[in-house]
Amino acid sequence: GSMGNVCITGKLNDFSNRTKAKEFLEGHGYTVTSTISSKTKYLVCEDGSISSKSKKAESLGIPIVSIADIIGKY
Repeated sequence: GSMGNVCITGKLNDFSNRTKAKEFLEGHGYTVTSTISSKTKYLVCEDGSISSKSKKAESLGIPIVSIADIIGKY
């Protein structure tokens, strides 16, 4: 999507599963990926968990946000 790549980790606040969150973000023009790379724009992590994904995001300077944070940017 033209809005950039987003990776999801951990439990979500507003979606019962990751598939629904993925469809929602894709509907807003994001591409949802399963891995983090230098092309990742945001890591969605809403439960505050520390994971290999969140550590990699921090090392790459990728913002760790909630879905509400991203959609509020419209």
